[in-house]
Amino acid sequence: MIDPASTPHSVSSQAASSQAAKAFAGIAWLVYVGYLLLSDLPPGNSLLHTQPETLQTAIDLSLNFWFVLPTVFPDAAPVLNPTLEGLFNIVVAWGLLFWGFLI
Repeated sequence: MIDPASTPHSVSSQAASSQAAKAFAGIAWLVYVGYLLLSDLPPGNSLLHTQPETLQTAIDLSLNFWFVLPTVFPDAAPVLNPTLEGLFNIVVAWGLLFWGFLI
């Protein structure tokens, strides 16, 4: 027996609804990133006005991600505040947890 809810018209409206939801999520993400990273409205410097010291710290934290470089090459690893390294690892791991939702 054919379910009237699965007619081609309802399937196409479900696909359109899904596309609209994805478009809304994409636009919301662009507005969020634009406000948070690129605008001068939130407190602090925007991403476009980052100090070189901050960028160097971010690079050093990325090199020490999950303490792989300090374990493999301890002499080449930059020495940073361990609390800052731990916080960086937690934030990156938290972001990676949501990677599956983007696919």
